[in-house]
Amino acid sequence: MSVELGALVEHLGSSLQRSVAVDDPGARLLAYSRHHGDVDEARLESVLTRKAPDKAMAYVQSFGISAANEPVRVPANEELGLLPRLCVPIRDRGRLLGYFWIIESGRLLDNSEVDKVVRAAEAAGDILRNDRLAQDLRLAQEQGFMRDLLGADPTLRSHAATELLELQLVAPPRAVCALVLRPAGLDASARSTIDEALGQARLEWPLRASLQLGRLDHGVLVLVSTDQRRDTSELSRRVAVGFRALASGDAEPRIGLGSWVSTLDGAADSYRQALHAARVGAVRRADLTDWGALGVYRTLTKLSPDELTHEALPPSLSALLAADRDLELLITVECFLDLAGDVKRTSERLMLHRTSVYNRLKRIEAVAGIDLTNGLHRLDLHLGLKTARLAGLITEPPIVDG
Repeated sequence: MSVELGALVEHLGSSLQRSVAVDDPGARLLAYSRHHGDVDEARLESVLTRKAPDKAMAYVQSFGISAANEPVRVPANEELGLLPRLCVPIRDRGRLLGYFWIIESGRLLDNSEVDKVVRAAEAAGDILRNDRLAQDLRLAQEQGFMRDLLGADPTLRSHAATELLELQLVAPPRAVCALVLRPAGLDASARSTIDEALGQARLEWPLRASLQLGRLDHGVLVLVSTDQRRDTSELSRRVAVGFRALASGDAEPRIGLGSWVSTLDGAADSYRQALHAARVGAVRRADLTDWGALGVYRTLTKLSPDELTHEALPPSLSALLAADRDLELLITVECFLDLAGDVKRTSERLMLHRTSVYNRLKRIEAVAGIDLTNGLHRLDLHLGLKTARLAGLITEPPIVDG
């Protein structure tokens, strides 16, 4: 909470003897007064979680508050546990910065009191504008250091880590990991969507425990844990949800997580891992892919995209690709190999009779010129299939996620 904004809200609450709060446009609580008079479930949850309940926010948004320039009265809603409220949008040169909320239980505010709230909203606009400018300057400074922190030069990485800590842009870490958002199907010109999705999710992480950098086709969060390795699954989920809400078209979030490292200047290692994981996530069509769970892809991602061509494939797979236009045989043999050669499970996954699976496997052996009872033949073909997926030569979704 901004000290200046907190003081303004507290003074207004005491003056009106009403419970007052300020949210940002995304319904995150920025400041609130002490309780005065009646309070409701929505306010209590907002104070506890730092965010207005989703259903309550959907209800108040139905009264057009996001487009309003004047105060809006929102009626009570017993089902949502919501008392009546006065909403005053906070704007700066037309740009929505947030909302003032005043509970109006018992008696509506009179005109002079509403005028007082409007003046407070104008003052809050000045505070939030200045805070935004300060945040923009901080972010620009942060991103400059982040470019060095994630770069190849160890001297620059060490210097960037030292500066970030000395300027208190980040807290001293006990563990660090990188999260990469590299969407599929998003035009490169829409990079701001990536930045905004990461920025929103970052608010859910502890203060001074994250750093952000935007790249041409992806965005990065470096996450810091000051006591123990925090669970990143909920943050990743919020990134995915936030991105889907912001993106248009067929864009899908592909999030890669690197492993935890012990020092800030080691973040570059976790970043490279997260990039590889996001790349594999595009193959698996998975929202979240963890470096630690890549399996064989962990080795294959060491190959550069330039090396992932038809020449990298074994002759057995090249023969299948040439002969199997509808990919029926490829999908069958990949499922069979992913399930360790278990025909029963393969038939269940493909919803085929076991006899049909055996017949397909015989055709595969004939076309590819291999013996599927030979372990080396199976290994060669299996690695080839995963290489082809990473190269984008096979785009049909795999039957087995792996």
